[in-house]
Amino acid sequence: MTIRGRTWRALLALCAASLGLAAAGTPVSAGYGPLTITASTTLTEDQLGPITVAADNVTLDCAGRSVTGPGFVGVYLPNRRGVTVENCRVSGFGRDIFIERGSGNTVAGNVLWNTDENIRLEASANNQITGNTAFGSRCHGIALYSGSTGNTIAQNVSNGNVCYGYVAVDSAGNTFSGNYADGNQEGFVGVNGDANTYTADTATNSRITGFHFYNGPDGNVLSGDTSDGNWDGFRFDGGTNNTLQDSVASNGREHGIVMGSGSSGNTIRHNTATGNGIGIVADSAGGNTITENSVSANRDDGIVITDGAFDVVTANIVAANAHKGIHLYGGSFGNTVSGNTSNGNDFGVYLDNANNNLVSGNLAQGNRLLGFGADTGATGNAFTGNTARENADIGFVLVSGGNTLTNNRAQSNGMGFVVVSDGNQLRGNTAAGNRFDGFQLVNGASGNTLSENVAAGNRGRGFMLGSTHDNSLSGNHSAGNAADGFLLEGATGNTLMRNSADGNAQVGFHDELGSIGNTFDGNQAHGNHFIDAQDDNPPGANQWTNNRFGTAAIP
Repeated sequence: MTIRGRTWRALLALCAASLGLAAAGTPVSAGYGPLTITASTTLTEDQLGPITVAADNVTLDCAGRSVTGPGFVGVYLPNRRGVTVENCRVSGFGRDIFIERGSGNTVAGNVLWNTDENIRLEASANNQITGNTAFGSRCHGIALYSGSTGNTIAQNVSNGNVCYGYVAVDSAGNTFSGNYADGNQEGFVGVNGDANTYTADTATNSRITGFHFYNGPDGNVLSGDTSDGNWDGFRFDGGTNNTLQDSVASNGREHGIVMGSGSSGNTIRHNTATGNGIGIVADSAGGNTITENSVSANRDDGIVITDGAFDVVTANIVAANAHKGIHLYGGSFGNTVSGNTSNGNDFGVYLDNANNNLVSGNLAQGNRLLGFGADTGATGNAFTGNTARENADIGFVLVSGGNTLTNNRAQSNGMGFVVVSDGNQLRGNTAAGNRFDGFQLVNGASGNTLSENVAAGNRGRGFMLGSTHDNSLSGNHSAGNAADGFLLEGATGNTLMRNSADGNAQVGFHDELGSIGNTFDGNQAHGNHFIDAQDDNPPGANQWTNNRFGTAAIP
C-alpha cells in the first residue's frame, strides 16, 4: 500500500506544469483534468481530476464541492507544510487525500469515499486530521505509515471500509481522540506502532476486532475508549508495556479484551467488560497486570489466564458470568490472583491444569456452584486468606493434590472445604455456618494434612473422613455443629492428634464400623450431645491413647 516508484509523482508534476497554476487568493472555477494550486484557493465548481498543492501555508477550501477521480491521488500534499485542506468531497481515486513527508498540515471537515484509502499520511509529522468522514474504501479509512509521528487524528468518522477504520503502521507518538469507526473489518489498528495514544475513541460492529495492536506494539495508551459489538473488543498480540484503562468492551461476539501470545508487561486497568463471550483473556502471555476491572454478564468466563506466567489479577469485580468468574488453565503457572470479588458465576475462582499460582485475599460469594477450586492438574497452588460465602455447593474444593490452603474462610456455603485428592495441606482455615459439613476428605483422598482448622456451627459434621486413608489431622477444633464433631466413615490409617470437639449435637469423635487402623492421640471432647467419643469397631481395631473425653464408648 505504498506508491510504487516515482512514476506517479513525476506524472503529477508534469500535469501541473503543463496546465498552469491556480490564481492566488481567488476563487477557482475548477473543471476537468489535474489542478495545481500555489495559493489559498476556494472551489466554485466540482473538480473532475486530481489536485496537487504545490506551496506551503495555503488553504484549499472546496466549499462542499466534489473532487472526483479517476486518478491515483485526489488531493496530494508532497513535502508540504502549513497547508489546510477543508470542506472537500473526494471520491474515486486510489488515495483521496495523501500527505507525503509533510508537517503541520490540517485536513478538516472533508467527506471521502470510493477509494483504496481515504486519507493517507506517509513519513509525515505533526499534522491535524480532524472532523472528516471516511467511508466505503476498498481498504483503510485513515492510515499512517512509515514513521509518521506527532499527528493528531481527532473527531473523525470512518465507517464501512473493507480493511481498517484507522491504522498506524511503523508510526509512533500519534494521538487518536474522539474518533468513531463502525462496520469495518477492524476499527483501530496499530502495526508495530509505539507510544500512540487512543482517547475516547469508539469502534462498533467490526467484523474482527474493535482495537487491535500487533507486530510488537510498545507503550501505547488507550483511555476512555469504547468497543461494542465487535468480534473481539481490544486485542494486543505480542505487545509490551501497553495500557488499556477506563474503557468499555461490550457485546463482543468472542472476547472483550485479549492479550495474545507474547504480550507482556501490559496493564489492563479500570475497564468494563460485559456481554462478551469471555470478558478478559491473557493467552500465552506473561507479566501482565489485570486490575480494578468490572467484568460481568459475559456468556462464558469472566477473566481467563491460559498458558500464562506471572500475570497479576487483582482488585477486579467479576460478577454474573455464565461459567467461571476467574479461570486459570492450560499450564498457567506463577500467577497471582489477589483481592478480587467473584460473585454470581457458576464458579468463583477456578484452576485446572494450572500450577504454583498464588490465590490470596479474594472473595467468592453467591456463586451457583463453587467458590474456589483446584481441578485436574492444578498442583502446587497456594490459597491464602480467601473467603467463600453463600456459594450454593462448596466453598473450597481440591480435586488435585499438592495444594496449600491457609487462613481461608468458608461461610454459609453448601459445604465448607472438600478434598478428593492427595498430599494437600490445610492450615488455619475456618468453616462456619455451612449447610452441610465443614471439612470433608472423601473418595480415596490420602496423605493430606489438616492442622489448626476450625469447624463451627455447620449443619452437618465438623470434619468428615469418608473412604479415605493415611491423612493427618492435628490441632483442629470442631464446635457447635449439628452432627458429629469428627466422623470417620470407611476411613483407614488416619491419625488424629490434639484435636478438640465441644458442644456438637451428636458425637464428638465418632469412628464408624469399618473404619480401622486409625490413631486417636491427645484429643479432647466435652459437652457433645450424644457422647464425646464412640468407636463402633471391635476392640483393638483403632488406637485410642492419651485422650480426654467427658463421656466415651470405646471398646
